[in-house]
Amino acid sequence: MRKKIMISLAVILILAIAGGFYFYKKEVPKMAAKAIVKGEYSPLVPKKIQTKVNAARQEVNEKVEKTLIVSMSNDITIEQLFAAIDQVEKQEVEKVYDLIKEKNITDPQEAFKVAYDNIKIEAFDPLVLKPAYDDIIKKHHVLMGLNLIEKYNLFETLDVAMARSIAKQILLQKKEEIESRTDALNFK
Repeated sequence: MRKKIMISLAVILILAIAGGFYFYKKEVPKMAAKAIVKGEYSPLVPKKIQTKVNAARQEVNEKVEKTLIVSMSNDITIEQLFAAIDQVEKQEVEKVYDLIKEKNITDPQEAFKVAYDNIKIEAFDPLVLKPAYDDIIKKHHVLMGLNLIEKYNLFETLDVAMARSIAKQILLQKKEEIESRTDALNFK
């Protein structure tokens, strides 16, 4: 009898761990993207975090939308954008950060050049997205990015896989939103 109880507890523990892992890997990115794209929050998200997300939500949405529109108009598929997200290596981003910091770069054009020269993306030519970049990234964004990396020690604390999943979910949800607006305009 005692052995059956131990086996049952072990199975329950394994299922709980698997469920938690699934929730973390699959549902958390969806919830984060839904909060950013649509302003819809899970009851699990504290009000304090909702307030912080809401403060940046509109600006992030505008930037993602412009990037997607430029991508779509240049025949870059969502799959290519996902591949590009997967191709960016943490070490490359750290190198770009170090070079920008070392050279005290605050000009968005110079920052783009450093990133373009040091981050290798094979899914498509990132220069295609430069018009969107030029439109949405200003000097204060470069400074803010540098500050956030430093302030929150992002290279040490950021879960790269989770960041990639959230970025993909944001792109996917934003793409669906753009397509639904386009479909409504085409009276489909």
